[in-house]
Amino acid sequence: MKKYGSFMKQALMIEGQNSLRSYISTHCETFDLAYHRYLYGKELNETLRLSTIYHASASSAMTFSWILGGFQGKEEELAKLVCQMRRLGMDALCQKQDPYQVDD
Repeated sequence: MKKYGSFMKQALMIEGQNSLRSYISTHCETFDLAYHRYLYGKELNETLRLSTIYHASASSAMTFSWILGGFQGKEEELAKLVCQMRRLGMDALCQKQDPYQVDD
């Protein structure tokens, strides 16, 4: 992502049509809901659905902040932080599987 840093910063500032911010947010929510449905093999209960949406939004916001803040830290560190944040927030809800296990 750092390779296209200038583009990414500019694209995140665009509002309306072709908004990268809107695309990323929608994509993360859609992907995460589908991923959790796949893990559980059924529709999510309301608590898990809302928690999934919340964490998708938080992950997007962390990524936006990282991009707009000048890419402080490595991509791997950001990914690990996102997974740790999700694991803390969803640990009790994810009884069947642990989709956000971070290996140290």
